[in-house]
Amino acid sequence: MGILEDHIENYIDDITPLSGGEAGKLQQWAYDNNFPVVPKQTAAFIRSLLAALKPKDILEIGCCIGFSAGMMSEFLSEGGHITTIDRYDIMIELAKQNIKDYGWENKITLLEGDAAKILPTIDKSFDFIFMDAAKGQYLQFLPFCIKMLRPGGVMLADDILKDGYLAMDRFSVPRRMRTTHRRMREFVYTLNHTDGLETSLLTIGDGLIMTTKTKGNIILNNDGFVY
Repeated sequence: MGILEDHIENYIDDITPLSGGEAGKLQQWAYDNNFPVVPKQTAAFIRSLLAALKPKDILEIGCCIGFSAGMMSEFLSEGGHITTIDRYDIMIELAKQNIKDYGWENKITLLEGDAAKILPTIDKSFDFIFMDAAKGQYLQFLPFCIKMLRPGGVMLADDILKDGYLAMDRFSVPRRMRTTHRRMREFVYTLNHTDGLETSLLTIGDGLIMTTKTKGNIILNNDGFVY
């Protein structure tokens, strides 16, 4: 469940359809088998957003079983491609098989390993970046993502509000979550208070944050480095 009141959450879920085509088949399979793919509301928002953006190059951090990459591939502009990253062996094997079985091989490249190590090696820019990986690492990924995001491009990060915990003070959060809580708060603050980024925090699913890069050179947190 998401962060809204149950009756609102249930209503939105009830009226939100699955993805169309092959992606919808994989989406239903993932829900039936309890794989942590994005919920229906989040998937629907991504489809609506990409239908407007018509991106050519997409970067995804956190492939899981390949559903979201497959869904997004249906909204690429002509000649477009998706680069997706995952570090977990079981997800990688399932994603590889699904990408092959659903005919997405020409549109999706899966990079295997830790995104923190892979991102610095990518020499490419992107129109859209979707971040859905370890939440405590979002802040570490951010400089690389901002650098690779083209001016006018959009970055979307998932699971931001963490069942509402992000809005609580650190002493109200379970001790085991406090490091992630601090890092996520800094991530959200940085996106909302950096010149050249236009950002909106959305109560969709477990929280999304959407950022548009409005100029070419970005300085994050006044650290002096230009991205």
